[in-house]
Amino acid sequence: MVGVDAGRAETYLRLLAEAEVRSAAGAGSAAVGQPDVVHAGIWRMLAPAWVLMAVGAVQADAAETILADLQLALQARCLPRQYAEARPARLPRPTRFPLPARFPPRLTPEPGEESGAGGDAADVLQVVPVGCRVRFADQGQNVEVCILAASVTPSFTRIMVTARAHGPMAGSRPVLDSLKMTARDDQGGHYLTGLAGDVAPGSGDKWRGTISAWQTPADMEWLEFRSLAGHRRVRIDLLAAPAIAPVTAEDAPVSLGERLLTAAAERALAAAGTESARGGKHAEILDAIAAALAAAGALPAAGAPPPAGAPPPAWAPPAAGLLAGHVATLCVVLGALGSADGGLALVDAGLPEPWLDVLAGLRRMRAGYRAGNGCAAIGVDLGELDGTRFVLAGLENEGGGTYLYLLVEGFRHAGVQWDAFGSDGVPWTFSWWLRDEAGHWHVAMPDTLRTGDGTFLSMEVLPPLSRSSDSVEVEVTGRTGRVRCRAALAWF
Repeated sequence: MVGVDAGRAETYLRLLAEAEVRSAAGAGSAAVGQPDVVHAGIWRMLAPAWVLMAVGAVQADAAETILADLQLALQARCLPRQYAEARPARLPRPTRFPLPARFPPRLTPEPGEESGAGGDAADVLQVVPVGCRVRFADQGQNVEVCILAASVTPSFTRIMVTARAHGPMAGSRPVLDSLKMTARDDQGGHYLTGLAGDVAPGSGDKWRGTISAWQTPADMEWLEFRSLAGHRRVRIDLLAAPAIAPVTAEDAPVSLGERLLTAAAERALAAAGTESARGGKHAEILDAIAAALAAAGALPAAGAPPPAGAPPPAWAPPAAGLLAGHVATLCVVLGALGSADGGLALVDAGLPEPWLDVLAGLRRMRAGYRAGNGCAAIGVDLGELDGTRFVLAGLENEGGGTYLYLLVEGFRHAGVQWDAFGSDGVPWTFSWWLRDEAGHWHVAMPDTLRTGDGTFLSMEVLPPLSRSSDSVEVEVTGRTGRVRCRAALAWF
């Protein structure tokens, strides 16, 4: 693994701050609706500060002090002539320093904390694909509930669902109010249920999340959920045959810096689909992350080749300098996405095949391609990777996009935003890739995470999957290993 140079990393961060002060001295006035020099300089510093803190190269108090001093210096030199109180601004004026309140101090685990790929996490006893659609009326609005999969543990049974209101009264009341349910089993037991989820972004009448029945026995033959609103019953056969999807796991440890840089590159790659005009901004952030990790010595000098006979992963451990070279090339490609040709010259870009597949598919999206609507049940337990257990619940195609829904246990590191303009920061240290039956790759990016009662994860798949796909290969890479499976898609 790779050690970091803490002294060099902090010096690098201070030099970046000094460069921001020097560049701000000759800057002109900010355009209307754009951040002024003070705020722009601060936001440019957030990405390198975050990754250096994440790999343990810079302490949180040191990073906060550097950013606070930078803010004071920029305000003293530039604020009186650059900032007009009446000017519309997208950014709030930061109070002292703009580090997120829930900023993770460090992602490096304690000794003995890491676990490899395919470990036996704890308590998931059974996973059943459901693939059921239930419709009922509730106070004037029609509600449609899609149940993807069920997961049984020694203490509760959880189902992954999406729900949407239809009809002229849709949106008149939260669809969540229509999802209150009771549950009973074949042994005569009755159970309380709890909901955990949220409203889908951009849609006030759609909800996705989990419904859990508490204190259910492990030897149930079926479990029936009954909606209080529509009095509709859904019986889940827990003795049904599980999904047949052999899961293979391999140990492939990489450095934390390499994982973070790969995740940042994949985030920038995915953002190219809907924010192509801002490709230069994503390239700037990605380049800043790569430079900060290199300065801290957090990137490997060389990587090991994949094991002999192993199937090719979406992103193999790179040889010396290869990852950094691909990232630099990607930055150039991202900058061209806002051009007249939309970055069409990708064949000669020298990027890995999965990245080229994603860029080509996203270009088709910008040209108007939309995937057909539908839901697909999967119901496959991927096991444990880096202390987190993932269960593939299902897919949903809606509004031209594809979303992958997971049930998760043990997930500890929530997403962080470093750019208030809307670009998500490095959300975690996992990479999710899907390959369709035609051999084309798709990247999946975290969309929604809820922990506690109903831990689930919603991921947007880019480019979208075709509704005609009967199966998909899923590959998950973490810090210690990689898990993959070919899962059948039961569309309904």
